[in-house]
Amino acid sequence: MMNRTMQFVMLVICLSLWTQASVCHAEKKEKAFARNSSNWIHGVTARFPSAVVKTNMALWGAGISNVGVEMAFKKRFSIDIPFIYSPYTIRRNWNFKILALQPEFRYWLNERMSGHFVGAHFHVGFFNVAWNGRDRYQGRGGNSPLWGFGLSYGYAITIYRDLGVEFTIGGGYARALYDAYYNMPKGMKYESGTKNYWGITRVGINLVYRIKK
Repeated sequence: MMNRTMQFVMLVICLSLWTQASVCHAEKKEKAFARNSSNWIHGVTARFPSAVVKTNMALWGAGISNVGVEMAFKKRFSIDIPFIYSPYTIRRNWNFKILALQPEFRYWLNERMSGHFVGAHFHVGFFNVAWNGRDRYQGRGGNSPLWGFGLSYGYAITIYRDLGVEFTIGGGYARALYDAYYNMPKGMKYESGTKNYWGITRVGINLVYRIKK
């Protein structure tokens, strides 16, 4: 009887010690995770000391929804990443269904996020568009994106505290493999082709809000 009692007591002591060790190990892992997370956040903060969110009012004027973010690094450099998404049909003969990205690397001539800048951008996107009553164009097979690149110039000003406006225009190259359809319900395809374009590739009147100075 005494031996069983001693065995039970030893079992309880061992379980207690194991539980304490497990709790201490979990606390150490949690502290290490918190420290690593803090270091990562600090690293991102140091790498991108300024950031803004924006939307292009020129695209909204064409019925195309969009939002973008721009992050500055170093003293005069930034990365602008606009996201363009338009899933709807405005009218049967005015249809801009677009999903696209146009990231741009920028160099600011004076200080980051203010004044004059020049940029180099790349664009890629899927499209299904119509702007008249006869024709509708989409990527070949429904899954061939438009792509290209270009250079741009712009100017940014502050209008009130963290609110600003940015004007930009750019030109370059775009290539699209497309299918053309008659613009009517269940309109048949009448052409497949390739379009190589040189011209304006970026126009912006951006409303900008600074989320981090």
